[in-house]
Amino acid sequence: MILLAIASACLGEEKPPPFKIDCTCQHVDAVELRLPGFSDKKVPPEKIALWPYSRPEMNFDGMHSTAEGFVVLGKGFGHITSQANRPELGAKLRKLASNCRANCIAYEISGSEFRVRFLRLRDDIFQKNMKRPQ
Repeated sequence: MILLAIASACLGEEKPPPFKIDCTCQHVDAVELRLPGFSDKKVPPEKIALWPYSRPEMNFDGMHSTAEGFVVLGKGFGHITSQANRPELGAKLRKLASNCRANCIAYEISGSEFRVRFLRLRDDIFQKNMKRPQ
């Protein structure tokens, strides 16, 4: 019985990681594009805002939606298992968003799939969002 347990442990399939992220960032300089109300100050990961896709202002048909007050800087798609540590996933996404110079992550989780967009919010919208609990 011990040999059977060892053999199945040795021959067992490798478990998939608890989450897998495939993301891309684009360098869009809102200041260089002269988009009014946008800065390009890097935001620390712990200050990145989170917005669910279901918000009415989330319309991702184009890269810029200055009327709604955001610029899309990147996007990602991934898979998540039930064993995933969601706070760890959030920390990794926030770090990536910060490196992309985003100040907000728009996200959607549907079953085992998730989608994210890294956004640069207009400064007044970002400041107002930071005052609300998330």
